[in-house]
Amino acid sequence: MISEEPRIRPDARIGYQLLGECQQKIWGRDVAVLLAELLHRQGIEPFSSGGEGSAPDDSVAIFRVDYFFDRSAVKLILASPDRAIVEWRDSGRAQPVAVCCAASEAERWRALILGEPRSRQELPAGVELIDAADPPTVFEDQVRKRSHPLIRPIDATTRDEIEARTFELAYKGVTDIVTKYVFPRPAFYATQFAARLGIQPNTVTALSLLLVFIVLYLFATGQFALALVLAFAMSFLDTLDGKLARVTQTSSRFGNYFDHLIDMIHPPFWWIAWWWGAGLTLDPVPGWWNAAGVAVVAGYIALRLLEWRFIATFGVRIHTWQRWDSRFRLISSRRNPNLILLSAATLCGRPDLGLAAVALWTVACIVIHGARWVQAQSAVRRSGPLHSWLEDASGG
Repeated sequence: MISEEPRIRPDARIGYQLLGECQQKIWGRDVAVLLAELLHRQGIEPFSSGGEGSAPDDSVAIFRVDYFFDRSAVKLILASPDRAIVEWRDSGRAQPVAVCCAASEAERWRALILGEPRSRQELPAGVELIDAADPPTVFEDQVRKRSHPLIRPIDATTRDEIEARTFELAYKGVTDIVTKYVFPRPAFYATQFAARLGIQPNTVTALSLLLVFIVLYLFATGQFALALVLAFAMSFLDTLDGKLARVTQTSSRFGNYFDHLIDMIHPPFWWIAWWWGAGLTLDPVPGWWNAAGVAVVAGYIALRLLEWRFIATFGVRIHTWQRWDSRFRLISSRRNPNLILLSAATLCGRPDLGLAAVALWTVACIVIHGARWVQAQSAVRRSGPLHSWLEDASGG
């Protein structure tokens, strides 16, 4: 498994070169443009051999554009300055399709990549060869999971497979039960539709923000059934914008902050609105009502602060430390699991009990996370720094 960051010497420069051409589009975009933007996001710029300031220690990453390389594949090839991805043919000969090599070797590798398949002995010595059909796994912290890099020749028969696999790889491995098990298939088709139409992720995020305010109003006025439908629609759009940004390489710093800011801020306001709207139907208002409202809002804030402090203190996310933590994330007191509790109570005609259930579950999650914090401190004293189970090649 590969989990390290690129090990190119910090005093050396690295650039990229793209070879060949491809007539197919992936997610509605030219493959060369997708790959160039992906490399740019890795801090890699076009390489010009013999340019001003070039040095013998410079490295170059070379890719064939009639093959598809996802983010994990790019990370894999950049992890070492002497690493090549090859496609093994039936004859036992290797067709190089990507390489990271010294700048002095770039011309030789360009000829190999564009030429006919070669035997292992005909390829430069000292270079690690990676099988394109069976690459080692790469840990992607961005989506919190381990995955095999996607490396495929691109033609009309593989385009659908590539889009399906890249969508799967863009999906977070550690998330809530609704996002993980309910949204994937409809989100894939919605992402395809949005990509074909050229819809930008920020447009989807803006629409989800509009739904945030509509749901807020409906909760506060006691229109719970319609509000819950739109709340799950907003959650779906929240899933869609991130996937669209990742597969089309159109994410931006503004879009990232915009999306995450909405995610963090709106839930407590929804719960306040629910407390207000459900409270209008209570006569008399029970003594525990205000305490439940405070527990939900204060508990949400406490949980988020605890999660932030956990990663700052221990260097791993609380939900990716051990396998149990990732499973618990499915039902942890976040927006979607809480919406399930509120939906169940609404179907029973008791929205007030929905708030009580969310309050009790939030307090329970604080206790559980607090216990995990104590266990993490003990583990550090006993065995040293924590490591995510997702980074373990055995998956343990």
